[in-house]
Amino acid sequence: VPALYQTLQMREPKMVAGRDTAALARLHALWLLSGMNKLDDQSLTSALSDPIPGIRQHALRISEQRLNNSTQIRDAVLAMPEGETDPRVLMQLAFSLGEIAINSNEELKQQVAQSLATIAKIGAEDRWLRMAVLSSSIAIAPQELSILSSDSDFGKSSEQRVWMHDLAMIIGSRARSDEIQS
Repeated sequence: VPALYQTLQMREPKMVAGRDTAALARLHALWLLSGMNKLDDQSLTSALSDPIPGIRQHALRISEQRLNNSTQIRDAVLAMPEGETDPRVLMQLAFSLGEIAINSNEELKQQVAQSLATIAKIGAEDRWLRMAVLSSSIAIAPQELSILSSDSDFGKSSEQRVWMHDLAMIIGSRARSDEIQS
């Protein structure tokens, strides 16, 4: 197990036949430690900010089972949309955010809505990313729509207006008068 943790910390690329074997070794170590229930929160949080997008994507998948038990991991995931540009990471991030149990925690609802709205702003033109975000927006569509509609730069393109329309449809389909009136 100590050797796997050392492998996770390798950040210098090790090129063999044109491939970064250090990144592949980190990915394997991540999944092995997770499978053995030996992956600690600090190592997983570090993997969420790995320079290799594929590592971040897989770290998100692994983090889903801990999002509701570890504030360190949840906070790291909630902060990820800022500065993220890789489409696969953004897609996985949108799905992973949907795994956070927000229940009646208004502050957490707002944080998840803000993260999803940030993804919406980054990938407004990507219909597949829109579907991923919307799939995680069912319980927080009013908050997300409020965030997007308060942004004067969002809603100018037809693709951005589709986002807002789809969020409004989710709100309407829930048939909760308090959400519809807001």
